[in-house]
Amino acid sequence: MWDINHALVVTRAVGREVFGHCFEQVTGYPMCEQAADDGMPEPVIFRETTKPHGIISARPVFENFAQFCPEQHQLCAGELRERGHALSPPTSLLDRSSRVGRPPTGYAARSALPCRERQVLRV
Repeated sequence: MWDINHALVVTRAVGREVFGHCFEQVTGYPMCEQAADDGMPEPVIFRETTKPHGIISARPVFENFAQFCPEQHQLCAGELRERGHALSPPTSLLDRSSRVGRPPTGYAARSALPCRERQVLRV
């Protein structure tokens, strides 16, 4: 199950940290900017995240990334329990909708971390 509109779990950045770790494992470069992730599945988030890093990605690269994710999530389970929490879906959807002024899917927030170096890398 993917929580594509962040209506089930608040990870308090643990999810972004896991994504960044797996991104670096696959590309060899630290993630300094992550694409908007609300309302998008992982393959799209990964593809869009590679672009500002100057990385041209292909499906097999995402599949390698996806292989790292479950283990990394398990390794971070304690951190997720400590920092994150589950949401009540009906309440969370209404609450998120009121904060962003529209239904929760499609809401996009950019990472505050700037990319310092951009290199073109074919992986």
